[in-house]
Amino acid sequence: MNLLAVDFGEKNIGLAFYSPAAKIPLTLEPLRVGSKAEALAKLGELVKEKEVGKVVFGLPLNFEFAETEQSQKTRQFAKELFETHGVEVDFVNEVLSSVLASQLRGSSKDSHSSSALLILEDYLDKLEELGS
Repeated sequence: MNLLAVDFGEKNIGLAFYSPAAKIPLTLEPLRVGSKAEALAKLGELVKEKEVGKVVFGLPLNFEFAETEQSQKTRQFAKELFETHGVEVDFVNEVLSSVLASQLRGSSKDSHSSSALLILEDYLDKLEELGS
């Protein structure tokens, strides 16, 4: 199943893609959006174009692993993506992924997609652990 990882932000959405055929997770160009409706539409187009079976969202918990205001916004957006486009969604704790991504890539404009790549790699590692 093709996977799309999302580092959700209200203006910038980092993206990473995995296809079992290619076996290598890749970053995609981050989306720049002006509204939730635009974000839902663009992600819906990408899901269809890439034949994505599941979208994995980074869930920004705090350091005590509790929900934050941003994690609630992320969950709501994921729910709307599922309701609008029928794509399955899942979540991965993304504590530190944005910090790590910016350290790895410097202050690059693609740090959002670098975060999404870390989210995707974490998700793939968890799938592998479950399969072992």
